[in-house]
Amino acid sequence: MSVAPREPEAAPPAGYRPKISVKTTLEACLVQARCPDCGERLGSLDNIHRDHVPPLQLRAWDAEAGDTIPGANDPKHIVIRHRDCHVGKTSGGKTKAKAQGDVTEIYRARRLAKEQAAFRARMLATATEEEPTDPPPKKRSNFASRPFPKRPTTLKRRDR
Repeated sequence: MSVAPREPEAAPPAGYRPKISVKTTLEACLVQARCPDCGERLGSLDNIHRDHVPPLQLRAWDAEAGDTIPGANDPKHIVIRHRDCHVGKTSGGKTKAKAQGDVTEIYRARRLAKEQAAFRARMLATATEEEPTDPPPKKRSNFASRPFPKRPTTLKRRDR
């Protein structure tokens, strides 16, 4: 008997952020030698930040593995940036519009997920309701009806 594959959950649990090991950091550093934002050399490990691309809260969550898809500490999905460049990318910073920051995108994704869940609930509720057999009675108007003025059936021509 085959088991149908489960769809991953929309996002990891709140506060999920595993520690990135030094080995993973060095593997990511070997792939890149320069900051992707400013183009300068990275330098010492004291002045760098490790950035998850895509952000962890925007990744799908696999409950069986207890990790995100792709893995949270996969060196292929960790980008090394300078501290200032990372802050700018995460929050939108001074160089980018606030709408382009990771934090803004995470909140936007959460808001849209809530709206979509509410919409699905409304659709399911309307689909399960029984259709009424008779249409509801027509609502009476608050205005009294008036007859139109009667037109004469024959028009008489005036003589000059």
